[in-house]
Amino acid sequence: MAQITIYNALTGEIDRTGTAPESMLFMQCNAGELLIAGRFDGRDHYVLDGFPVLRPIRPIIADGAAPLGLDLSWRVDGSTITIHNQDGDSMEVAAATLTLVDPGQYLLEVTQPFPHHTFRQRIIVS
Repeated sequence: MAQITIYNALTGEIDRTGTAPESMLFMQCNAGELLIAGRFDGRDHYVLDGFPVLRPIRPIIADGAAPLGLDLSWRVDGSTITIHNQDGDSMEVAAATLTLVDPGQYLLEVTQPFPHHTFRQRIIVS
């Protein structure tokens, strides 16, 4: 049995992993998919030029005291960053930095094009 990773041929995004007999490998892919040997988790990897590579690392954003400055320069073209406060107000952020002046809980919502991570993170400003 061979361990395999099946991925989108256009984007490199990993669709699934599994095992299959060597004689049946050709039957494992749907249209637009390819496979490579080995098992690779799509949360951490994607396939580039037929090889598994690590996805870009998600930034670490720490809690802190007000005013809390956030460096958003890591964002990539096509990203959307939205900040939500505890009152339910939200604002899309276009700048490379953001300062949270008021203490409270915030939700940072980041949508980035693949292979970058899309994530949500709670930030506490004391």
